[in-house]
Amino acid sequence: MKDEVGTLGSAFNRMTRRLEEQTGALVSANSQLDSRRAFIEAVLSGVTAGVISVDHHRQVRLINSSAEALLKMPKDAAVGQKLPCWRRSSTPSSTPKRAKTSSNSRREASRGRWRSSA
Repeated sequence: MKDEVGTLGSAFNRMTRRLEEQTGALVSANSQLDSRRAFIEAVLSGVTAGVISVDHHRQVRLINSSAEALLKMPKDAAVGQKLPCWRRSSTPSSTPKRAKTSSNSRREASRGRWRSSA
């Protein structure tokens, strides 16, 4: 019985140490993310061009003050909103047209005009 209690106590101590290590790693990673976000926000606040950061679901994660002015939407209202899809336009147009998402849209970004689709 004594050996079982000792084994159980040792296993519990190992588990506690692992939890402490994992908690420390998570706190450190979270702190690094906060620092990076603060740095990015500081850099973007000094950029005069409108910058919008989106995630892989096309949801706005971060915008700078120039983008706020262009969108005529406060940062708090824009963050979390989904952006429309964009694709290259074959002809200049002042009216956005709907389009399907292109798999090579990143390459097209540097080649020409873009149109919106929802």
